[in-house]
Amino acid sequence: MNVSPVSLFMMGAGILCLGLSVYVWRHRHDHTALSLSLLLLAAATWSFFYGVEFSHSSLPPMRVALVLQYLGIAAMPVLFFVFALRYSGNDRWLGSSRVALLCILPVFTVAMNATNDLHHLFYSSVSVGVASDFSFLRLQPGPFYWLNIVYAHALFVAGLVFMIRMFFGVSRVDRPRVGYLLASALLAFGLNIAYRVGLRPYGFLDLTPVGFAVMGLMLTEGILTRRIFDIKPVALDVLFDGIPDAVLVLDTNGRVVNANPAARVLLESTVIRQQLETTGRRGAGAAQGAVPPAAEGAEIVAADRSFSRMDTELFGRGGTRLGTLIVLRDVTERRRAAERLQRSRDRYRSLVNNIPGATYQRAQDANRTMRFTSAGIEALSGYSPGDFFDGGARTWESVVHPDDLERVEHAISAAVEQQSPWEVEYRILHRDGAVRWVYEKGVTTVDPETGETSLNGFILDMTQQKRDRAELDQSHRELRRLATHLQAVREQERAAVAWELHDEIGQALSVVRMDVADCSGRLPGEEHARIRSRLRRTVEVLDGAIARLRRVYTGLRPGMLDDLGLSATIEWQTSEFSRSSGIDCRVWRLDEVQLIDDRCSLAVFRVFQGVLNTVVRSSGATSADVSVEQRDHRVVVSVTDNGRAGPDGDVPPYLSMDYAAMRERIRECGGTLMMRTGEDGRRTIEISIPLQQPGAAAS
Repeated sequence: MNVSPVSLFMMGAGILCLGLSVYVWRHRHDHTALSLSLLLLAAATWSFFYGVEFSHSSLPPMRVALVLQYLGIAAMPVLFFVFALRYSGNDRWLGSSRVALLCILPVFTVAMNATNDLHHLFYSSVSVGVASDFSFLRLQPGPFYWLNIVYAHALFVAGLVFMIRMFFGVSRVDRPRVGYLLASALLAFGLNIAYRVGLRPYGFLDLTPVGFAVMGLMLTEGILTRRIFDIKPVALDVLFDGIPDAVLVLDTNGRVVNANPAARVLLESTVIRQQLETTGRRGAGAAQGAVPPAAEGAEIVAADRSFSRMDTELFGRGGTRLGTLIVLRDVTERRRAAERLQRSRDRYRSLVNNIPGATYQRAQDANRTMRFTSAGIEALSGYSPGDFFDGGARTWESVVHPDDLERVEHAISAAVEQQSPWEVEYRILHRDGAVRWVYEKGVTTVDPETGETSLNGFILDMTQQKRDRAELDQSHRELRRLATHLQAVREQERAAVAWELHDEIGQALSVVRMDVADCSGRLPGEEHARIRSRLRRTVEVLDGAIARLRRVYTGLRPGMLDDLGLSATIEWQTSEFSRSSGIDCRVWRLDEVQLIDDRCSLAVFRVFQGVLNTVVRSSGATSADVSVEQRDHRVVVSVTDNGRAGPDGDVPPYLSMDYAAMRERIRECGGTLMMRTGEDGRRTIEISIPLQQPGAAAS
């Protein structure tokens, strides 16, 4: 290894480029600075291994150094092109996939250089030459070498074109920054062109990597002193063409001297041009066909699109008028949105004003100030909405009935404190002096932006509903009294018929039976045997008739209910039902209970009879359990069977009328009738009645 001044110079330039690359890497958040850092790294690779090449005199190590140089040589054109695009603001299409396409040929170049000994397509011959005591590689270019040269210079020239266009497109303030960067790039490219045309020190030395080192020094100085990456200059034509609004620049005569693409599209429309020429007033002395200044708030309409026009006068530094800048902004969607919003507001206002009653919004302050109320408030109270607004003649509380005011205030305040909805019925004093019932429902809401609490709700006039409800309740009470009276009359008639059957017909049949039996016993001899046989059959018929009569009047009015009480009567009825129906019925609990009112005892017994005869018999049950017990000052009679049972609490349709009649009868005595289905599928019907009736005096 022979270190010469040339090799030291080149390796030093490489180390300098590497240091600059590391420094610029600190600004890698900017993609332009990242591209520059990678460009300097490629220059460092080229320059350093170019110096290593000059440090050897034999072919193998020099050949290895050449291959390593091409890692930087092949990458530099792509990196410079990417850097120029990003700095000039033309990197819209520069995606990762397209950068990868740009790198295909450089990667192939490195591979062809490394494998040249196999095909000699990159260099047709490689040998060691000596000049001025320096050893260097004598290279004869092959076809692929020239392909790489054309591709590399095309990228360099394209990058320089973008930077030159940018230099003439930016403002005068930013032009020195772009010019500084362009000069450094031209220096490196110029040194490479000088090498290609034969201007080489010592006849073989390529100073291109040194040029990139100088470029790196100039850019680093620009980063430190000129802040070339703090505000990246953007070409005015890119900015002008990229504005989505239509922009026209007019001279002092009102003629269009420049227009961006959006404006040029609009100017193709004759309607647009005519409206531009007629909007506002034409200035005195304006040229024919010129665009006059627009009146404030002017709007241009073409087909189904609307544009707002804004004019700005342009003046030079000395105050000389240069022309006018016109901006046409497409406000079609905004206008349509405004129209939709207005239609929505109209629909909302129509909806709110046609809702029965009144809707409102009130502030959560000491007076609960009315912020909004619908027109229905006037029909409700007789006062117009304006009377209740802030600063109006009255508050809503002033029309609330004095006897209800405290209750209403308490209900709303409690709901507001708990952040829950409220519902309250109360009276108001109408303007005409009438008292009206209203129903109010509301909720508190909090504005997410201001944090302000509001009371929102509606108020309905329910005066007529109150009247209808009162009449309906009165009708129900009268119907219940009538039903109770009819039931009492029916029981009285049953009792009268039962006593008539028992006292008159029953006793008559008994007398006849005794007389017939006596006659049968008095007939002598065998000659009357035939008559005695007939008389005995008559006695048996009379016994059956008396038994059937006893069952009839017992069913009409069970006398044992008065004599033995409710529990014993239920036990007897259970056994009678079991005997007549064939259903296995048993009483598993029988508490001695005594109701104060005989009417209620009879009602419980009749309902119990109905449960057995309608519910149990029709369910297909084969067994039933009956209990009579006293629970917490109540008498509970329950019947549990194994018949068909529907969902819990549901009454079969065929029993609905009978069940409703039984429930209404027991309700007259303050009792209840419930049906439920247990987990085992057995149904229980429960009759419950208080021992002491509501309103009865305590003993």
